[in-house]
Formats: sequence, structure tokens, C-alpha cells
Amino acid sequence: MAARLAPPPAAASSESDASLLAWARACVIENRAESGDSAFRTLRLSVADDVPLLSGSVRASLRSKSAGRRWIDGYKAPGQQVGVRFLVADEDEGEGGRGAGDPPTTSPSRRLVLASSPYEALRESASLAASIIEVMVDREEGGGSGGGDAFCSALGRLAPGAELEVSTVQGAGWAPMFSDEDGAKPALASALEAGRPLLVIGVGAAGAAALRATLEWNPVQAAASAGRVGAVLAAGRGGPGGAPYLVWYDLWRGWGVDLRATALPPGCGDLGLEAALFSAIFGSGGGDLPGALRALAPAGVGVGGVTVLVGGCPRPVALAIMRRLEAEGVPSAHILFGDPYF
Repeated sequence: MAARLAPPPAAASSESDASLLAWARACVIENRAESGDSAFRTLRLSVADDVPLLSGSVRASLRSKSAGRRWIDGYKAPGQQVGVRFLVADEDEGEGGRGAGDPPTTSPSRRLVLASSPYEALRESASLAASIIEVMVDREEGGGSGGGDAFCSALGRLAPGAELEVSTVQGAGWAPMFSDEDGAKPALASALEAGRPLLVIGVGAAGAAALRATLEWNPVQAAASAGRVGAVLAAGRGGPGGAPYLVWYDLWRGWGVDLRATALPPGCGDLGLEAALFSAIFGSGGGDLPGALRALAPAGVGVGGVTVLVGGCPRPVALAIMRRLEAEGVPSAHILFGDPYF
């Protein structure tokens, strides 16, 4: 039986309604480095998803006769997230503590962006009694621009075989800050159908995971082959070796993605992050280096025809980017954020 891990001492929850979510047991099947300094880690998880099958041949049942909805069916669009929490070691079990039939004790939870694309996750899970997903953490900084994060640090050090719990898939993926279109088609799908160019901005572990899931989504790959996708990735410390997904850059560029990556200096703070992003998105002050936004602007339409996706930014930086995009002529309905932001 796999050991249960105690949560890190400072693992504060970011979900006040975690008790209202449905949770499933998950097992770590791989923990791999995504950066040269091994700080960014991808956790490949197997989520228990044994759906009863109706009568008939096993082959037919696996193809189309599942008797219930699978866990992975909730993952429909890039940018969606899952709650993750540790199983707490039961030191008093068998000595008047938790009974054999009681549910396991759990730690506070944290939302993490799914890093594998919806199609990839569905393909990997197709013939298994489990759902295979990937999430990414920065075990040095927790994926943010501030100090250390004990929760993400502990996640990044889990070994294969470790058990934890994962919630059902949360959120709708990329969405505008304000929307009164209840039940409308997701904004990203609408932008792709309209043929609008996409600029994906990812910051830190959360933004990098959302960026990867988006770039590897088949509809976005089709847009990239037509030269309509750009990406700005700002993550990592101490030079290119600390950046996540470095080995993926050539692959994404081969698909047609105009990728611009920058490693952040240690302790740069929100102002340093904002300056680095503005330079990559809007270009240098002298205008010698065109920014990623104008490089995608359709002829005759300008930057107002571009849809911009912003993921992983601290709130003040996200607001500054939104205000500058609006000043440049990008409609607010075309500025999409990763959930949750506001």
C-alpha cells in the first residue's frame, strides 16, 4: 500500500469551497524535470476512473458503452484546472483514531492548471480504467513571482507511487474578465472559428502549463500552421537553463508558432516582470524590434483583430497588460484570462 504523505507545514488553501467538490484518488506515475535546474516539474497523474461497463463485448464497451460519465470528460478546453490536495498520514490509526471505514484525512488544497491538452489527455485515457493528466509546479517559487511555496515544493518532490487527491475539472478555461453571455460558446473556440490570430502569454508555472495545453490543442495547431499563433513565455530564473519547456521550443516553432521566451532575473518583482512582458508583447521603445502583438496583426485590421490570452500573471501585472492592450486597440472581449483571476 502506497504511503500517505503529510502536507507541508505552510500549505494554505486557495479554495474556500473545496469541501463542495468531488474528489478522486490519484497516483503519481512520473515526476520529470522541465527545466535545466530541475525546479519546474511535470507530475503525470493517474486518476481513479473505473466507470462500470454495460453488457456486451469488452471491445464494444470500451468504445461506446460506458454506463457513466468519466472523470476525464470534464476536461474540454485548455486553461481548465484541478484542485490537488495531499493525503495526511494517520499517526493514530489503530489506536482510537480514524476507523477503518472512515474517509482519509486530507490537507488544504491548491488549484493547478492542467498542462496536457484535452485531446492528449483523452487519448492517453481512452482504454484505461483511469484518467491520465499532467500538471506542472515550480518547486522553488511555487509558480509565482514572490517567495517560496511549501505546498508546490512538496508536490514537486513527490516520487512515483505517491498518492494524493484530485478534484473534478474546474473552470471553463480562457475567458474574458467580464462576460454576460451565459452559456455562449467558449471565447477561445469562437476566436478560432472566426479565424482571429492568437497571442498566448504565459507567466510562471501556471502560465507555462496553460500555454503548453493551448499550443498543443489541435484547433490551435491548425491556426499555427497558418501563421496565426504567437506566444510569450516568461518563466525561469538565472538564464535560459532555468526556463521550462526549453526542449519544446523547436517543436512549437516548427508548427508555426512565433514563440518569444524570456527568463526572469531572480527577485525581479512585479515591476520587472511587467517591463519584460511589455517589451516582448509591444516591442522595444525605439520601435526597432516589433512586438509579438503587432507581428500577428492582420493586414487592414490591425491589433484589434488579435485575441490575447493571459495566464499566470500576478493580478497587478495582468491589469496593466489589459489596460495597455485596450489602449493599443484590442477590444476587452478579445482579452482572455486563465481562471481564476478575479
